Amino acid sequence: MLTASPRANTMKTALPAAAASLNINVLNELLLHSKFLSAYAFEVVSCGAGECTVRAPYQPLLDRPGGIVSGLTYMGVADVAMWLAIMTLRGSQESWVTSDLKTAFLKSARQEDIFCSARVLRAGKRSMYGTADCNNAAGELLAHHVLSYAFIPDVEQVTGASAPSATPAVPPVLPAPLRPAR
Repeated sequence: MLTASPRANTMKTALPAAAASLNINVLNELLLHSKFLSAYAFEVVSCGAGECTVRAPYQPLLDRPGGIVSGLTYMGVADVAMWLAIMTLRGSQESWVTSDLKTAFLKSARQEDIFCSARVLRAGKRSMYGTADCNNAAGELLAHHVLSYAFIPDVEQVTGASAPSATPAVPPVLPAPLRPAR
């Protein structure tokens, strides 16, 4: 079920056809195939034009000492929720990366899921700006995030040439660590 808030209609950009075809199932499939996110087991619970809510299920592996859900989890789910909210406007073929993320941790979570709702407030051709709020299941605000994203054009879009082949890069030779003389 695709849900959208009344605020989603205030976006002044028309949805590309690729974005219009995105729904909860498609976004969850995208998360499933994003290897860098597999440890988190994120799940999209709602989405609309310029909005997305993602659940970060509680996992003891992501606790910090003292049994508190790590700040990394809050920031990660906010980042992903905004990334997906942008996709609901622009489609999944464009590359958008986080250029700024500010977080205010307001309350700690202990052994509970986190629900993060992101909303694009300003959608530009090369940058996006929005907010994300992390809440627990009771609706208590745990963290507030302000995010900016930058558009990264493909090599083909910039130069007209195809991307270089994926050859392994030669690792740089790093100097041995210096040790103070004794």
